[in-house]
Amino acid sequence: MPGRWWAEFGSDSLNGLVEQALRNNPDIETAQAALRQAAENYIADTGQLYPQVHGNASLARQRSATTGQAFDLFNASVGVSYLVDAFGGVQRSLEASAATQETQRFHLEATYLALTSNVITAAIQEAALSAQIAALQDIITAQSQELDLLNQQFELGAVARGDVLAQQSQLASTQASLPPVQKQLEQVRNTLAILTGRLPAAGQVPSLELADLRLPPDLPLSVPSNLVHQRPDIRASEALLHSATANVGVAT
Repeated sequence: MPGRWWAEFGSDSLNGLVEQALRNNPDIETAQAALRQAAENYIADTGQLYPQVHGNASLARQRSATTGQAFDLFNASVGVSYLVDAFGGVQRSLEASAATQETQRFHLEATYLALTSNVITAAIQEAALSAQIAALQDIITAQSQELDLLNQQFELGAVARGDVLAQQSQLASTQASLPPVQKQLEQVRNTLAILTGRLPAAGQVPSLELADLRLPPDLPLSVPSNLVHQRPDIRASEALLHSATANVGVAT
């Protein structure tokens, strides 16, 4: 499993979300099962390197032709065979099986990285949208208070009717911008629930605040070639190519 890079944000709630996703997400379980299957297949294929022992036993009830007396006849046999890998076909087959196992391992690592990245992205979006909603609500409160003040001034003749109407229009525009943001927040929370292996209706995900998150003080630096080589999807493709090349060797 890749390192816990998300811990650099310093949020216990964020760490809990990621750990819950790693435990409950079905994509992780599927990738783990595929890796276990590939590992067992490789172990089974290594049996081709060893002699194969076959045993057989039988019991028959027969009767003597001369005396007519019945008796039991036991028969047992053991055979040993060994495939001489003179042309290296078995070794190339094992090479292909090992490469397939490597492919599944990199697929699992890619699934880890994709899942954790999606959880972090959704969690930060959730915190940002929550902060945006709080700011809009504060603005609506301030604009409502200002509208009340303008209405009082209008009744006293201190301001024109146009000033009141302009403030009403501005308040209505701000209020109209709030429902779309609330909808986005619910969509992000539903996404977080799915990523953590729960139904959206099962319960609310923990709320995060931008103030609880911190940027890592030191960012890792690397050249593009090293960064590309670290990507598990690219390494999985390389392992898949290795497996295909080994299978060509088996056919040859």
